[in-house]
Amino acid sequence: MTATDIHTSEPIKAPSGTETPENSPQQAPEPTAGYRVALAVVAAVLTLVAWAAAMWANGYVSLGIAVVAIVCGALACTRRAGAWRNLGITAIIASGVLAIVMAAFLIALSFI
Repeated sequence: MTATDIHTSEPIKAPSGTETPENSPQQAPEPTAGYRVALAVVAAVLTLVAWAAAMWANGYVSLGIAVVAIVCGALACTRRAGAWRNLGITAIIASGVLAIVMAAFLIALSFI
């Protein structure tokens, strides 16, 4: 089955030779690739800062930083599979563990 012109009922022929931008399929580069990599790195750094804040600062500060790291890691995971996405997933897991432990600890302390 060939495509035909409506008015003349003749088959439409593709231009021969080099392809022009109008008829060649082009894939646009992903504009946010660097942004996602940066988010994965920020999530990992925030995770480390949250764990450090758990040792040397207030538990509420640590919990807040961990939640921000989880959000950054989740945004970084919308990328295709790769090392940077794995870094984002690792940051989510480490921050999630810290957030759960800190929340449970702060809730338990509120009843004492």
